[in-house]
Parts: sequence; structure tokens; C-alpha cells
Amino acid sequence: MNNFFLSFCICLLLCSYTLQASLSGIPGEVIAIKKNTNEDLNSYLTVEKNGHFYALVPMPFDKQGKSIKFQNKDIFVTEKNFGESRITIKNSAMVNLSKEDSERAFKESRLINNALQTYSQIYKSKLNFLKPVDGIISSRYGKKRFINELPRSPHLALDIAAPTGTSIVAPDYGKVILTGNFFYSGNYLILDHGYGLLSSYSHLSKINVSIKPSQIGSNAHPHLSYIILHNLAKRASKVGHTIRLDMEDSSVTELTRNLAISVNEKYGNCGVAIQANLFRTEEDLEVLIDKGVSVRLVKGAYKENERISYQSVGQISSAFFAHAAHLYSEK
Repeated sequence: MNNFFLSFCICLLLCSYTLQASLSGIPGEVIAIKKNTNEDLNSYLTVEKNGHFYALVPMPFDKQGKSIKFQNKDIFVTEKNFGESRITIKNSAMVNLSKEDSERAFKESRLINNALQTYSQIYKSKLNFLKPVDGIISSRYGKKRFINELPRSPHLALDIAAPTGTSIVAPDYGKVILTGNFFYSGNYLILDHGYGLLSSYSHLSKINVSIKPSQIGSNAHPHLSYIILHNLAKRASKVGHTIRLDMEDSSVTELTRNLAISVNEKYGNCGVAIQANLFRTEEDLEVLIDKGVSVRLVKGAYKENERISYQSVGQISSAFFAHAAHLYSEK
């Protein structure tokens, strides 16, 4: 199976492909090779154009000047000068590793390499990627790296600079297959998008897990969601992650609030979204503040009955800012 890894450092490395693929390509590029309709297309990530299917083949950075084999075809990976990047790090312990740090980095590299071997068929991307975060591109793919004038591994990602705490979105549907705090990558996460297409995020300020109660069984039985959420929070606490409960419609507001309180009392890592459009929100905020639960205030995406919620945009906005001022005063 041909895996290819689109790497993130708070960003997505966006690759393009050509449907008129020659048998050569630039490192970091993805080329498309036409397949016969009678071939098994489940072994590759493919695209369809005008009734024809094309297998997507990545051009490895470390094969410059050499050929790679795809089935019975040789594909030449051309050489390219991507430029260089020179960085000065005052903390020499981050450059010349101690025995302990070296062993840690080696173990973590094995974890990452094992994750990169993932090949699932849970989903086939249409390659309509979302941009994971808005920001300034601070370092591009392929640059030679020199740290304190010493040569290091090339930069095989695209860095996007954004303020600490900026939300990052998944570029496409995917499953989390690795997460943790790593020596070189900091808070780190890999998503599996299916058929060997993986993406990663590095140097995250924090990793939060966002969950809707209905996703963990609240519609089947409230106690089921309670058990699952406690298990998730327990595992998340071991790696320093936070659980955030997303609010659904008003029929589950009480349940969602109480779940957040229960989990946070035990593990200290659960927050909840609260909707400003509901009349009950002022009371809910008082309870959550008293219990020390982190709150994310939202206006409310669900159409609610006029007996329990504000209806006009002006009323909802006024309630939102009033609640936000209340939360700020309690900081």
C-alpha cells in the first residue's frame, strides 16, 4: 500500500496533482496515474475525471535524483532547491540532546512512524480540503534546516503562524490515530483521512476533545453517556487533554450541564458550551461558575420555542454580551 503523509505544523501541507501526469515529479508533489477500470481501485487513493480513474502517487522528498516504483512503472523524482532556514535556539539542551531526551525522541519517532503506516478504508477523501487555520505562512515545505549553524533534517511541512489559542479545524473527515506531547512536535495529533492520506498538527498550545452528548449515547440512555464520558475524561486527563461538551437543543441542556459538572468534579478537565439564547442561561452560568466548570458561550444554533428563548437577533445578541460580561467579571 502506498501511504503518503501531508504534514502540519499548525497547518496543512496542501498538495496539488496533475491529471496529465508524466513519469516524473517534484518532491512533495502528488502526481496522478491513469488506471484501468477493471483494476482494484481500493488499493489506492484515486480521483475520477471524465469517467477515468487516476491513482495518486506521492513524490518522496528523500528520493530526489532517483526513481520510485509504482506497480510496473518507474517514476523519477527530480531534484529541487527549496532554499534554507537558519534558526538560533538559546537553550542548547534542545539542540544537543541529553541521553534521556535522545531516548525519548527516539521512542516518539517510532510511535509516529508506526502511525504513518496506517492504511484504512473508512473514508475516501474528495480532496476538498479546508484551511486548518488562518495566519501567516512562516516557513515553507522542503527548506534545509540549520539550527545554531548545525545541519538538521529538512522542514517537511508548512508552518502557519497564529495567536496562541486560535482554533484549528480538521481539513477533512478523519479519525484521530495518535495524540500526545512530543519532544520535537509539542502537543501533536495525527488524523487518518483514509486510503493512506494522513495529516498532522504540531506545536499546538492545547488539545481539546469536543463531544456532543448524543454522540456518546445520551439518546439511548443518560447513564450510558455518563459512563462513556467519564472513561474519555479519565483517559484524556492522563495526557493533559480537555473535554468540551457541545450543547445541543434545549431538551438536553440540563443533562449536558450536569454531565460537565460531574466529570469536572472528578477529573478537572471538562468544560461545556452554553447557549445565550435560552432564558435559563443566567441560572446555568451561576451554577457552572460556582462549580468551577469552564464555559464556552455561544449564541445558540437551534430554533427554540418562544416560551424558553429569545427570538430576535437583537435580543440574542444583547443576551450574549450580557452573559459574556458576567463571565468576564468572574475571571
